[in-house]
Amino acid sequence: MKVIKAMALVAVFFAATAFITKPEKGATGEFYVEYDVTFESDDPQMEQAMPFLAGSMMKIAKNSKYTKTIFKTGTVSTSTTTVDNKSRKGISVTESMMGNFYTMLDGEDDGEDAEVDIEKTTETKDILGFKCTKYIVTGGKGGDIEMWSTTEIDGEFTSKLVPKSGKMEGFPLQITVETEQMTISFIAKDFKKEVPSSEEFSLKPPKGYDEKTAEDLQKMGGM
Repeated sequence: MKVIKAMALVAVFFAATAFITKPEKGATGEFYVEYDVTFESDDPQMEQAMPFLAGSMMKIAKNSKYTKTIFKTGTVSTSTTTVDNKSRKGISVTESMMGNFYTMLDGEDDGEDAEVDIEKTTETKDILGFKCTKYIVTGGKGGDIEMWSTTEIDGEFTSKLVPKSGKMEGFPLQITVETEQMTISFIAKDFKKEVPSSEEFSLKPPKGYDEKTAEDLQKMGGM
């Protein structure tokens, strides 16, 4: 794999992954979480791409109607996924070294029937003042995943990265993803009970951007 292909794989990984919250009956709460994102790899070609991934981050802004996830992968790409909490329909917009494009999300739970194992452990720890419980997810296409989730935030995590994630309780403040190419870690560094006024939510495709399907993204990443 060439360095450019490795970086493309990372960009597509983020563009195709939606972290959203399941609407709880009667829940109208909102919150904002920001994570540091780091990458590790023993693959020489991936190691060459690491300088381009410095400064990566993720933030999640959720109000009563929408959840928006922004991934900034260093200088490689920025992907913004906005989803309607009720219908699960939304849009993922990516600005990257491969160009600017968007993908419409149809609300279907891809991977719902995948045979993954979700283990809730007895391990707990404090992250940003919230009590988090450790979960271990194995058998998914995204690789093995370790998640530290809290039930003290008004939102339930779901993601195409973790099929059957509805079996998990709470919302993750730390995530470690082990893939064949690399290890990706998300660690929450800031939490707010309300979304900053600067955050806007939109499901409209931006002008001048190309539309790509999920299949197009898979081809781009060579997956």
